[in-house]
Amino acid sequence: MELTGPDGPLPGKDGNGVTNRSLPDAFFKPGTVAVVGASKKAMFSSGIPDSLVKYGYRDRVYLVNPRETEINGMPVYARLADIPAPVDLAIVVVPATQAPIVVRECVKLGIPAVVLESTGFGETGPEGARLEDELRRLPRGARTRVIGPNCLGVINPHESFATTPVDLKALRPGNIGVIAQSGTFGNILADWAPTQDLYFSKLVTIGNRLDVDETDCLLYFAEDAQTDVIVLYLEGVKDGRRFYEATREVSRRKPVLVYKGGRSPAGL
Repeated sequence: MELTGPDGPLPGKDGNGVTNRSLPDAFFKPGTVAVVGASKKAMFSSGIPDSLVKYGYRDRVYLVNPRETEINGMPVYARLADIPAPVDLAIVVVPATQAPIVVRECVKLGIPAVVLESTGFGETGPEGARLEDELRRLPRGARTRVIGPNCLGVINPHESFATTPVDLKALRPGNIGVIAQSGTFGNILADWAPTQDLYFSKLVTIGNRLDVDETDCLLYFAEDAQTDVIVLYLEGVKDGRRFYEATREVSRRKPVLVYKGGRSPAGL
């Protein structure tokens, strides 16, 4: 779908005239997954490989950590380049200072989809903002698309796939596509929705939006046959004109509901 405005096609995010770099399906149904920053320590990242294995990815998940050789019986590779198979999706959970190194390698290897769940970027202050600006330049013009940082990535109940540990058995496949800027809100929603008999086609949390933003996800859901209704929870809009044009086009085919956070003391 090409978006047009009064003066013709809308410019792309990087101002080079590219209207829409489409999201790869690898974000939502990857054939192979690498977890970069996998760890034996009891921390958030340690639950991701276990969850992937639980839901059928044992032979398709590769762990990366230069300080480990094995985690729970699974081999661990020092670098993405050492993995003996093409990687469709990289889930990155490394310290913020290491993120540019990893994303640069993802771009070099042509990995189509990256979910950067690491924190410590623009939300933390000037140094974090500098790191985020460095990261933002890396995927421009490349095959690689990046969701995040400071997010929990995606959940796809139809494929029993998630980039964060969740109870996928409770999340029965549905027809509501959700785009949330806040990873915390997305996680709470994933826990709460089944108690209300609400079921998702897909849920994506986009965090700081250094590359993929709400409009990219909206356009993807517009073409997704499993999504009949699109719901967004946003704290702000990255490119207002582009989002407006996309919403106007998509809402002609599917209902689009937008909740703006931060408008009341309760955060809604």
